[in-house]
Amino acid sequence: MPPTKSRTACLVPLRNRLLAIAFAGIVPLALVAGLELWLLVHHQQHEAEQRALESSRQAATIIESELRRSVTILQALAESPLLRTGDLSDFETLVERILPLVPGWRTVLLANPEGQVVRRISNVKRPASSPLAEPDSFAEVLAQRRPVIGQLGRGAAGLLAFPIRVPVLREGRLNFVLTAVMTPESIRAARMARALPKDWVGSVFDRHGLRIARTSLHEESLGEPALPGLAEILAQPGEEGVGTARTREGRQVYTAFVRLPDSGWTVTTAIPTAEVSAAATRSFALYGGGLALSVAFAWAMALLLSRQISRPVQALQAAAQALGQRLPPVLPDSDVLEIRQVGEA
Repeated sequence: MPPTKSRTACLVPLRNRLLAIAFAGIVPLALVAGLELWLLVHHQQHEAEQRALESSRQAATIIESELRRSVTILQALAESPLLRTGDLSDFETLVERILPLVPGWRTVLLANPEGQVVRRISNVKRPASSPLAEPDSFAEVLAQRRPVIGQLGRGAAGLLAFPIRVPVLREGRLNFVLTAVMTPESIRAARMARALPKDWVGSVFDRHGLRIARTSLHEESLGEPALPGLAEILAQPGEEGVGTARTREGRQVYTAFVRLPDSGWTVTTAIPTAEVSAAATRSFALYGGGLALSVAFAWAMALLLSRQISRPVQALQAAAQALGQRLPPVLPDSDVLEIRQVGEA
């Protein structure tokens, strides 16, 4: 009795069965490989953030050392006997000799507690009565009587700089405030003490979020606030943090920041996300190519094996039909044990 139409519709070629078996072995491996690739991409992203954070830490250490060096020199000058005896002319001569030896110092100011500048030692002479720039740090010295690293401000000459102030104390009484006015270029030089890879960007911001230094486009961005994306990252609590932002050049970057505890400044390092994306693209291409080759190989093997199995099975069918017609059957020549046994039966 011939098979019904419904039973015939349910029949599946042997080749498809073999291909399903091959896919059954490939799919779990593909899923595991895809999961490993996803974890690899996230690991690469984490590694990029950690590299940026480590670079910021190193730069923060260098910048902090530079600031502390200036504080130490100012404290040594504050202990000068010339200030104790009130010999300000000789003290000015002493500072004039020291000033060229300290990179980054633009001017040294000596002011009384009322904020009046009594001595201004600089390569460019200016009236001693010029008002103090960035008065907040001066008020902080008066209140706390300790060294204070000020914030970026515009001085009498219209140039951007930042002050480092130390108190001059005698028997517990504040006599003067000694200030070194430093250039932003000195901080940029400290930030670039360790060379950054191409397309990485390093910056330094003061406590108010104004940019003091940048490894590229320094002059163009000096004194400007951080872009909104970066400002959101810098607003995170804690001494360190990471996030994703966009640079002035328009590149998407992983950004890590470190805050300096003494000054409240922030040091940042930005790594283009394209570096991680390129590595991920290579990994995906390798994974996709391997998966495509695996599927093609499985399909080819399924075709090859199906032919090696289906032909003997078709020969068995012909032999069975010949036997039914009382003709001598021709047994298939196959190395498959079951087909051999069926043929012999």
